[in-house]
Amino acid sequence: MRIAEGVIEQVRDRSDIIEVVRDYIPNLKVAGRNHKACCPFHQERTPSFNVNPEKQIYHCFGCGAGGDVFSFVMKIEGLAFLEAVQKLGERAGVKVQPEERELSPADRLRLAVKRANEAALEKYRDQLKRSPEAEPARAVLAKRGVSEAMAEQFGLGYAPRAGGLAASLAKLGFPEEVVLRAGLAVRREDRVRDMFWGRLLFPIRNGKGETVGFGGRILGDGEPKYLNTAETELFSKGKTLYALHEALQGLRKERRALVLEGYMDVIAAHQFGFTHSVAPLGTALTEDHAAVLKRWVDSVTIVFDPDAAGSTAAVKGAELLLEKGFSVAVATIPDGLDPDELLHQRGADAFRAVLDSAVDLAEFKTRVLLAKFTGALSAEDKAKVAGQVLETIRKCPDDVVKG
Repeated sequence: MRIAEGVIEQVRDRSDIIEVVRDYIPNLKVAGRNHKACCPFHQERTPSFNVNPEKQIYHCFGCGAGGDVFSFVMKIEGLAFLEAVQKLGERAGVKVQPEERELSPADRLRLAVKRANEAALEKYRDQLKRSPEAEPARAVLAKRGVSEAMAEQFGLGYAPRAGGLAASLAKLGFPEEVVLRAGLAVRREDRVRDMFWGRLLFPIRNGKGETVGFGGRILGDGEPKYLNTAETELFSKGKTLYALHEALQGLRKERRALVLEGYMDVIAAHQFGFTHSVAPLGTALTEDHAAVLKRWVDSVTIVFDPDAAGSTAAVKGAELLLEKGFSVAVATIPDGLDPDELLHQRGADAFRAVLDSAVDLAEFKTRVLLAKFTGALSAEDKAKVAGQVLETIRKCPDDVVKG
């Protein structure tokens, strides 16, 4: 697409690459005429990511990534050129208003999918607020202690049992193909029907606050209990963290992320002031999740459900994060409670005490492995446990182990 060259240059002139990069990599440090840090695009122990303030370019001698301020934002945020110019323009106070006729077909579809998601968000939110049918959903939120302010902040909604979203979006001018590509509807037996119906909905936003998908919790009996938007141009479960946008300010402030297990846990954490909380979307933590977190934090505390599955997930997630250079701790909720339940039953101080008592992965994995045994351990059992714990320690970067 074409953007007026004068606008691009104006944005470039007002976007110092050092300041922009430091927004994402706060530990960027002066190194002679350049600035250096560990590269955000690959895992490394010795900094090889260089930013040159004179030439206004960056280059990583480890992975080869490089370019100007626009390409940096495109790569680290996963944006198209237009989106990067707009983001930097907003930061610099320069208005960038491209005409839609200038967009490529792919960009047109991407923009239409974004707009369809936002329109769906408003429809679902309105249903939760006003529809008599949504009373069970409102009752669930009240029972779980979700305040009206939190429901509003997180954009919670309701999908009626009879559906109707696809038809509503069609009346607003959204083509059927766009609604399907957005994951808001599916084609079944030559018929288009809503993806979500009879569910409490949790909008899923990217780091910019754009709605890229939805998670739906069934009310009453039925399977699956939770259903997410299918993979789309905008949404991938393995790359998206719930509440990332809502948590950005807290992540920047704390330089630590709390990784919880579910929507309600995260909302409760934010409601009680732990605004650096995020969650994967029903999947194990992935390398892409780690890359997203690495933009904002160096340390992570994992707080998963206190059952066997939760402990296993915590160990796997913590091992991945350790390999990616994070300082990792694992917190255990007492008495079989979820984080959501602990917060609402015992308050913020009780949850803070849990976080303060978090242990490093080696200790947590030792506890998990020992819990599988009953009675005294044989020498062989002890050797097996020690071997597995040492295997985990070997995955840690040296500086993390020393810490």
